[in-house]
Amino acid sequence: MKRSLRSWLWRVPIDQEIDEEIGLHIEMRRRELIERGMDPAAARELVLARIGDLGDLKRTCIDLGRKRDREMRLTQRLEELRTVCRCHYHPGDHRRHRLHNAGAARRSR
Repeated sequence: MKRSLRSWLWRVPIDQEIDEEIGLHIEMRRRELIERGMDPAAARELVLARIGDLGDLKRTCIDLGRKRDREMRLTQRLEELRTVCRCHYHPGDHRRHRLHNAGAARRSR
């Protein structure tokens, strides 16, 4: 599921995001069926029938969205840690490395 720019900037609650996304897909499919000549009410009923259990679909999407969010937060934290480590350790800067180790040795006494 692709997240909209709005959801990244304003952190839309995941259940609201999913309701909007599912609603958009229902409406798009309904319009396609109407363009083919189907009655609007019948088109909506057919789309909902093809989706099946809407509550189950929403629960599954919410679970997947939460899992995705957890993984993204972990990835972001690991990237931040990697950046911090790269900023504090420079293999060619032995003097800085020695000073850092000396400070650590003093603190451990």
